[in-house]
Amino acid sequence: MNEASTRTRRQTGFTLPEILAVIVLIGILMTTIATGFGSAENELALASSKDTLLNEIPAALISYRAKKGSLTGIAKTDITGAGVSSEGPFGDSWSVGTVTARTVIISWVVTGAASADTFGADLKSSLELVDGSAISTHSYDATSDTLSVTYRVP
Repeated sequence: MNEASTRTRRQTGFTLPEILAVIVLIGILMTTIATGFGSAENELALASSKDTLLNEIPAALISYRAKKGSLTGIAKTDITGAGVSSEGPFGDSWSVGTVTARTVIISWVVTGAASADTFGADLKSSLELVDGSAISTHSYDATSDTLSVTYRVP
């Protein structure tokens, strides 16, 4: 009787090492999945940001200049009124500065990104590969996580 109850006790439940192994495996899987979603989110944000910087903002600037004859006096509300989002891809803001008759500087903040330095540098690099856009210059300041884009509208 003693032998039978010992066998029964050994056959029921899981051992501590088995439980710990399962917990570790679940943790590894969760980390892999979370990392994959983070990368996809950054790729989507990069594509969306690039589209905004290359297409939406220049279209709004060209439209404004066609109506007013100059970019002097343009404000952020004039650009957002043309359908451009007032926030960047991670909820950060952007601003309009140094405006002349044909030139506008947009300061695009990316501090909300999980790795802002990487995202900002990647965005700057992807803008460098584009020819024929209204962007005349751009720079990225890793200290303030700000991408400055200068647009020149004909």
